[in-house]
Amino acid sequence: MYLIAIGVDNQVYSDYLYESQFFGYNKTVEDFHLAARLRVGMYYVFLEDWYRVFPKEQVMVIKFEEYMRNRIVYLKEVFKFLKLRPISVSEENKQRKRSISNTRSKEDRQIGDMSKKTRILLQEFYHPFNKRLSILLNDNKYMWGS
Repeated sequence: MYLIAIGVDNQVYSDYLYESQFFGYNKTVEDFHLAARLRVGMYYVFLEDWYRVFPKEQVMVIKFEEYMRNRIVYLKEVFKFLKLRPISVSEENKQRKRSISNTRSKEDRQIGDMSKKTRILLQEFYHPFNKRLSILLNDNKYMWGS
């Protein structure tokens, strides 16, 4: 099993924009406060539960931002972690040429980024969870924006 962890403030905003298509939210920077699902960014809570079922050695956590900067490197690591055959050169090349499909729509880009005030509030809210996640993983890189 592996988990790709996304910077929590970005995850919550991305989740809001995605979910709005199903729930009919009025997608605005201001209305984000009314519909945000804060639990989706509480990685520590989920990971702690998983560690009760799976040994730590069976769980791989990857920081999304790092994965996006080095997709091939992390893809190789995931294959190795899952004890799969190494990816071939042609598969690597396909991945390099592949466009990133999980991006914000043109409509969502027009809405803009979340407000600075909201980002600060989210960072303050998630700080204790990120701190516990960093301790659990013994790695401070999961202290996004803290």
